[in-house]
Amino acid sequence: MLTVVIVNYNNWPDVRRLVSTLARAIEVSAGDAEVVVVDNDSQGPIPAELHAAVSETATGVRLVVRDDNGGFAAGVNAGWHVARGRWLLVLNPDVVVSDHWLGAV
Repeated sequence: MLTVVIVNYNNWPDVRRLVSTLARAIEVSAGDAEVVVVDNDSQGPIPAELHAAVSETATGVRLVVRDDNGGFAAGVNAGWHVARGRWLLVLNPDVVVSDHWLGAV
């Protein structure tokens, strides 16, 4: 299994776009990959559509909310600690991927 970790700080529009694309991947719905979004104490609320995606357990998307911003490495470590996958792929929120990209990875 592959775990994709996305560390966020005040960049919800990019996170929503990236998670939306990754969540549609066949590998995520089949349980061969998961997406873990780590929020590093962003200001403002977490977008409702991200909460909805996370609340549907079948989506393979999880959210880790940190109560402080320990920096990028701390966010990656928080994602790694909850990862179910044997492999870890760290993506910045502004990465743009195609619908079939995850399968190629």
